[in-house]
Amino acid sequence: MKPLKLCQRRISTLMSILVAASLSWLVKGFSPHVHNMPLGSQGMSRRNPPVAFFLAKTDGDSTSWLDLVENGGVQKMLVEEGFGDPYSPGSVVSIDYSGSIVASDWTAEEVVTCWLHEQQGLHDLTDKFRELQLDRNRLTDLEYFTEDFVRGQLGVEAKIASKKLVMAAKRLVKTQTDANEYPLPGTIFDSNHDYQITLGKGKVIQGMQVGVASMKKGEKAKIKIRSDFGYGGEGCRKNNGDILVPPFATLCFDIELK
Repeated sequence: MKPLKLCQRRISTLMSILVAASLSWLVKGFSPHVHNMPLGSQGMSRRNPPVAFFLAKTDGDSTSWLDLVENGGVQKMLVEEGFGDPYSPGSVVSIDYSGSIVASDWTAEEVVTCWLHEQQGLHDLTDKFRELQLDRNRLTDLEYFTEDFVRGQLGVEAKIASKKLVMAAKRLVKTQTDANEYPLPGTIFDSNHDYQITLGKGKVIQGMQVGVASMKKGEKAKIKIRSDFGYGGEGCRKNNGDILVPPFATLCFDIELK
C-alpha cells in the first residue's frame, strides 16, 4: 500500500503544478488597462498588481476557499468536481454563471491595495495605513476615521486633503448601506447561460479569467473576486447610467464549466 500512497501523492503534487503553470500566462498576457465585464461591457479595475498564481487553502475556513493568486484577490470554492485537465490558453469554453455582490472585509493591506491606491495623490500614506492597521472596519467607522484622526494620526496637514480623504471613506460606506443609490451585498447583478470565453483574451474581468482557467470540464465552483481583479474604484454602470456594480465591490460568481 505504501507505493500506491506515494504514487497518489506524486500525482496530486504534479496536478497542482500543472494547474499553477496553466494559470501563469494570464497575467503575462493581460493588459491591466483594458476595461472588461462578463457580458463584454466596460468596467474592469484600472490597475492590477503583479501576481504569481498558485493553489493554497486559506486558513481557518472549513469551506476551503483556495487562493488562486498570491495576494488573495481571487479565491475559489469547489462545489462539484470536474474531470480531465484545465483548458489551455486560447481555448474557447462555455459557462453558465451568476454573479452577486458580497460584503467586503478588507485587511489593512487590502485597504491599501484596493482603496488607498485609487485615491489620487495619496499614495504617500501607504506606510501609515499599514502601521495603524487601518482595515475596512476602521476605515468605515466614521466616528473613528475623522478629519482630526487624518490630520493627527496620518499626518495630513492640508485641510482640503484631510476632508477629501474622509469624504472618500464616507462614499465607501454608502456603497454597502445606501440601497437607494447602490445595489447592496446579496444582489445578483449578472447571469448568463452558455456564455463563451476565450481564455487569455481579456474579454472578461481578470478575476473571471483566473477563476475559469483553474476549472475542469463539468466542474462547478464559486469564484470570489476582490475589486482590484474586478471593477475597481469605478464600478460598472448600465448604458442608461444606473449602477450595476458599486465602486470597490467584492463579487462572487457561481460558475459551471460545460
